[in-house]
Amino acid sequence: MEVTDTSGGCGASFDLIVVSDKFEGLSLLDRHRLVNSVFEEELKGAIHALTMKTWTLAQFEKKKQQM
Repeated sequence: MEVTDTSGGCGASFDLIVVSDKFEGLSLLDRHRLVNSVFEEELKGAIHALTMKTWTLAQFEKKKQQM
């Protein structure tokens, strides 16, 4: 997982890149729900913005080759 603080200092806005084979066969919405469930407590107040890219290992490897 790669986490980037995009809050400008307040620590309440983040960009995530999450790579997991647990995403295999899941829709984008289900992938995001899975990640959101991990951060459930933080999303109740401490985090106000969370942007994420959720890729399987195969998708991540393909993206690395395109860079």
